[in-house]
Amino acid sequence: MNNKRLLLALLILSLALVSPACNDTDPVASSGSTITVAANPQNIPLPLAGLLPSTISAIVLTSSGTRQTGVEVIFTTENGCFGSVGNNCLFGGDGDGIEITLTNNDGIATVELFTFIGTTVQAQSGSAIGTETVTVGGAQVVGEVILAALENITNIAFDSCVDFRVTVTDTEGLPVPDATVILDIDPISAVVPPVLDNTDSDGQVEFTLEVLDCFDFRVQVAGVFSSPSLRVTVLDFCP
Repeated sequence: MNNKRLLLALLILSLALVSPACNDTDPVASSGSTITVAANPQNIPLPLAGLLPSTISAIVLTSSGTRQTGVEVIFTTENGCFGSVGNNCLFGGDGDGIEITLTNNDGIATVELFTFIGTTVQAQSGSAIGTETVTVGGAQVVGEVILAALENITNIAFDSCVDFRVTVTDTEGLPVPDATVILDIDPISAVVPPVLDNTDSDGQVEFTLEVLDCFDFRVQVAGVFSSPSLRVTVLDFCP
């Protein structure tokens, strides 16, 4: 009995020594610390909104100005999400509007932000808080994307080439130049690169599709502003 009691006491003692580790948390910035937040780029061009990430960096400094390494930093954002270049969270990848990471050996924590619209990013470690604002496209805002066929697209001959025009205007109806137009086609049955071109000074871009099948398609600008869909049909070929 004495041996069993001794073993039980040792087991309880070992659990008591191990259990606090289950509650261990990463250290945070010491009292009186400050966080400086920067974004690169600070302004995302409108054609690349949602596609080009802004790298958000937070430098954690002690009250004496020493950089703190290995401390936890919590990033949050009002709009958009945190992801990576190979895993864009806005297009089905993992990620959301909060990211927790640690400062590196230089006292810097970084995340990548994807967003379609301007947003404020906050970085916090302990009681230290810093913010940075990321803008999108300056004053240039897309109001409408118009996709038009320049010729007949119904019951056309197989392997025909059809011309189309895209017009991009802002909320005031004025042309939006240098907007990147992206093709969204289902199924992939036309010989054309996904990124068509940028709009000219009149807010327009024209392109040609080689029609090998029946398909529905539309175009997108900045990954969020879409045109209505058009359907192209081939004579005696479509169901």
